[in-house]
Amino acid sequence: VRLMGTVSDISERKLMEKALRESERRFRLLADNANDLIWTMDTSGRLNYVSPSVQRLLDYTPAEALSRGMDQLLTTASAAVAREKLDETILKMQSGKHVRETFELKYIRKDGWPVWCDVSCSGILDSWGKFVGIVGVSRDITERKRVEESHTRLTTAVEQAAETIVITDAKGTILYANPAFERTTGYTREEAIGQNPRVLKSGKQDAAFYQRMWADLSCGKMWNGHFINKRKDGTLYDEEASISPVRDAAGKIVNYVAVKHDVTERMRAEKEIRALSAGVERRVDERTAEVQAANSAKSVFLASMSHEIRTPLNAILGYAQLLRRDSSLSAQAKNKLNIINRSGEHLLRLINDVLEMSKIEAGRVTLEPTTFGLSAMLADLLSMFRLRAEAKGLGLELVILGEMPRYIVADENKVRQVLVNLLGNAVKFTDSGEIILRVSVKKNSAGHLGFVAEVEDTGHGIAAEELGKLFQSFEQTASGRKVQTGSGLGLAISRQYARLMGGDITVTTEVNKGSVFRFEFPIQQSDSGGVVKQTEQRQVVGLKPGQPPVRVLVVDDNETNRGWLNDLLTLVGFQVREASNGEEAVSVWEHWKPQLILMDAVMPVMDGYEATRRIRALPNGKTARILAVTASVLDKSEQNIRDSGMDDFVSKPAREAELFEKIRRHLRVDYLYEDKPSPAVPTETLRASAVKPVSLAKLPAELVAQMRAAIKSGGMKQLRQLIQQAMRYDEPLAKVLRTLADEYEHDALLKLLAKEKSNE
Repeated sequence: VRLMGTVSDISERKLMEKALRESERRFRLLADNANDLIWTMDTSGRLNYVSPSVQRLLDYTPAEALSRGMDQLLTTASAAVAREKLDETILKMQSGKHVRETFELKYIRKDGWPVWCDVSCSGILDSWGKFVGIVGVSRDITERKRVEESHTRLTTAVEQAAETIVITDAKGTILYANPAFERTTGYTREEAIGQNPRVLKSGKQDAAFYQRMWADLSCGKMWNGHFINKRKDGTLYDEEASISPVRDAAGKIVNYVAVKHDVTERMRAEKEIRALSAGVERRVDERTAEVQAANSAKSVFLASMSHEIRTPLNAILGYAQLLRRDSSLSAQAKNKLNIINRSGEHLLRLINDVLEMSKIEAGRVTLEPTTFGLSAMLADLLSMFRLRAEAKGLGLELVILGEMPRYIVADENKVRQVLVNLLGNAVKFTDSGEIILRVSVKKNSAGHLGFVAEVEDTGHGIAAEELGKLFQSFEQTASGRKVQTGSGLGLAISRQYARLMGGDITVTTEVNKGSVFRFEFPIQQSDSGGVVKQTEQRQVVGLKPGQPPVRVLVVDDNETNRGWLNDLLTLVGFQVREASNGEEAVSVWEHWKPQLILMDAVMPVMDGYEATRRIRALPNGKTARILAVTASVLDKSEQNIRDSGMDDFVSKPAREAELFEKIRRHLRVDYLYEDKPSPAVPTETLRASAVKPVSLAKLPAELVAQMRAAIKSGGMKQLRQLIQQAMRYDEPLAKVLRTLADEYEHDALLKLLAKEKSNE
């Protein structure tokens, strides 16, 4: 047997295969760790490798990407581009040309968001140099494309803008002008580029105008102004311009961008209108100046009046509160104290009406809705006015129509004030008959609730010609002038409140037969969970034992006001010092470090605002609680208090219950209280059944005549002496007369005494 064989040397081939395997290993290592997406496909266009970065780029796993193929990873348009480019690459490679193609494709992430990529691809050759596939690298350029698209949109917007847009270099040489520039100036862009904007100068603005403009621009400020420029054909035009500097990364100004608008026609029209209405405008300006001056004078007067009247009232009511604590006072002395207190409260109500109207006119009154018991409020109002009504021999009745929610959401204080004003007027202007408060809650077509209250009286009524001024400030009808009480603001304030709440007040009336005032506004029904429980007002008699000493600094330029606060706080157990101005207050703070400062706002030398700012700036100055005790209630005084760093405020005249409550809230002190609640204004309890006109017959006719004369002449001291004499004849009646006198119910007194006269 003979064997024949052929031996071939394959060492080179083995070496090449080894080199190829090593090359493939390095490729895999590189591709698997690359940030860019690396992929390969065979000559038929099928993907056979996708790098792991496809997960980060498109949110597909490599296996998912391979199963979808290149077409399904791209948008429809990009898939067509990819097929075209890859086919070209394959043809060129098969023809022996080694090429490298680059193009852009838009991929679609798994969640549907587009991803733009810059794609680079080239052929893959095997160890024999044969073309076997394509390798590609896809790099994410989404952010770059977004910037390019934004730039394209911006360029389109600038080119299509109606306004003239000009870009210059730092020296003012024009680098760009949009088509609107050509339409406005008559110059082509080619003519403008390389020129300075002074080519448009008309000579209507002097050199100083341009010097000021460039002074601002060279400092990096935006400049806004008005040009009178000249077109290429020599005609003038008006232009409003805004010029902004542009800085490079280092902060250096490298360009200026001007946006300008041709306002020639508008200026011409405005000039014609001004020429036609010059006389009218002058008259309007003169009238406006008069109104502004009047309003300014009114505001200054009200602020001054408030401060000047409230300051002494603070002392009067303050010392009255102090004296009420004196258990050694006789009943007669306490009664006189009550007269002082009620007189002060009456004066304060008049001041508050004027100030409230001023706030309403300035738009500074806001709603403060709360949940409250409607029935309880109505019962309280009825109780409040029953004595006054029956003292004049009037009937007073509450009529509730239909079902009434127990709790509603509204501004309780304003609702109460409106009803108090309406009921008070009804009693004041009714001499005989009755007053009916008729209330109901109704639903409108949309299902929303509305509260309706009608106050009907059988009084004087209002003439038709006077209805127009019924709700105007400081205006009184003939019947109002006859009674000669009040400020003429009650109804004006009431209507403003009603409208602020989304409702209104209307009236139907007939002279000598009476009036019906209808008050309505929207409400929301609620439950007892939102009711703010009123804490029982009890008199503070001391500080609970076991608490550390509390130092209080009282700052006020008025010695009397400092005095009553010092006495009151010392009586309760606080350690108190005084200062007469802000400068002294700062000095006392530095040496004594009080926990609380009661700071007057308006003082000589240094006011309370500046003193507070200085104390806050000192070491530990932020630890003190500072409460403003101020008579200033206008000109944003509350905002000034907050801005200066004060924690809270108490308005003068200060009521001790409010003062102690704010001290408790800010210092967390605990008080000792008297055993029984202490009414804010003690009054004798009088039963309505005691008011009987027939009992006047017990009084001597001469005594009745003297009381009537005292009322008409304003002799209140003499009147009280005469009422004291009436005690010997009819004590219950005398108590009624005394209460009405203390509350300045002169019309009710005259009505009672007139009945006696008619019985003579």
